[in-house]
Amino acid sequence: MKEKPVKLDIKTKSMMDTWLDDFKMHGIIQRACDNTGIDREKVEKWIEKYDKFRDRMERGKRMAADYLEAELRDRVLTGRVPKRDSKGNIIPGEYEQHRVSDTLAGEMLRAKKQEEYGKDAKAKTFEFARVIVFKSDVPMPTDDQTAKVKEKK
Repeated sequence: MKEKPVKLDIKTKSMMDTWLDDFKMHGIIQRACDNTGIDREKVEKWIEKYDKFRDRMERGKRMAADYLEAELRDRVLTGRVPKRDSKGNIIPGEYEQHRVSDTLAGEMLRAKKQEEYGKDAKAKTFEFARVIVFKSDVPMPTDDQTAKVKEKK
């Protein structure tokens, strides 16, 4: 049986929209509350009371996961990391350069191709990361740079 649509006042609907717009960028309830100034208890009541809000929140979680996957993919392929503002939000079009993470590359590969890389992912991670770095035109670290990193460990 279909539920009756719930009528919301304009202020509540606006608050929900504001909160959901922030939430879908990262998928973290408390961060969205902090960023929007909306109390977590209020959000939890909305989740419990309003099916449409709960559905939109679930879509927001999937969007946040997609954003995270895209960011991780960009890091693996290029070493670029989006710059963030003081609240942790991405600044569109601004990046910082970081060394490509062999571990991150291996974990992404393991997640995408479990049958092939699940058990022996550690053995294949380094080879995979080198190929990715080469294809993305990001220069490989020199032997001196690699030695310095090993010395720090």
